[in-house]
Amino acid sequence: MTARVGRALCLATGLLALAAPGAAGERSADAASFWERPRRGANCQNRHVGPDYWQAAAGAGLDFIRLLPDALPAAERDFLLGNADAFTSVNERDLAVLVRALDAADKAGVKVVLTMLSLPGARWRQLNGDRDDGRLWREEKYQGQAMAFWTQLAGKLRGHPALVAYNPLNEPHPERGFGFEEPDEKFDAWRARTKGAPADLNRFNRRVVEAIRGADPDAPILLDGAFYASPAGLSHLDPVDSSNILYAFHFYEPWAYTTFRVNGGRYAYPDRMPAREPGRRWSARVLRERISPVSQ
Repeated sequence: MTARVGRALCLATGLLALAAPGAAGERSADAASFWERPRRGANCQNRHVGPDYWQAAAGAGLDFIRLLPDALPAAERDFLLGNADAFTSVNERDLAVLVRALDAADKAGVKVVLTMLSLPGARWRQLNGDRDDGRLWREEKYQGQAMAFWTQLAGKLRGHPALVAYNPLNEPHPERGFGFEEPDEKFDAWRARTKGAPADLNRFNRRVVEAIRGADPDAPILLDGAFYASPAGLSHLDPVDSSNILYAFHFYEPWAYTTFRVNGGRYAYPDRMPAREPGRRWSARVLRERISPVSQ
């Protein structure tokens, strides 16, 4: 992948790269400069995010929280969206809940990357009967609704001092709904056939950046790669021609080591790592191989 890329930094299980910034207002300039050096962060999908949470995050030495607010109690069917089946406007009661959380983060000195698990036509699986919702990638009307949502939300949150990036959709995976689990030669042919269609993630990224930029010209925007933001999925992204664009991949391998409830203290790097297969264990070399698509 070629892009106008500046510094790279680690985000828990991923990597971000910041494109060259353009002219920005004071708050947006601060948000962009936040990413000029490595930062320490964590994910939050809690049902309640009060001042105590942000104070604990600050006490743990975290620079930022990647806040996924979809689990917060919603005034309607879906938080902020009202209804992911037919979005019309950002729910103001939900917005007030989110702003209070952002205000508390700012007071605690913790920055926020705001990430959506749901969009119109793409309801979060945990709120959709454990079923993937692929309508966003099949029906043009949901693409339009998703752009309208982000234009409205970015306009309402523009200038908030806690925000250092918008992350429009967590771990997009349009290809899965069309039968692809891993990229291969057939996937490349499918990408060519779907170019310009709702399933085209690069088209979605260009459009969502344009939608956000219509309301907030300078805020950093973080884009996940395909295949659930995997390293291989990142290598299939086209760079978006805009300032302050970041790209992310998520990397959870080895699962038994990185998942707290599974690990339970059994594994530790580098001497007590789970086996990949009989007689073979994870190593720094193997991990470098797994994330090698990021550098392509």
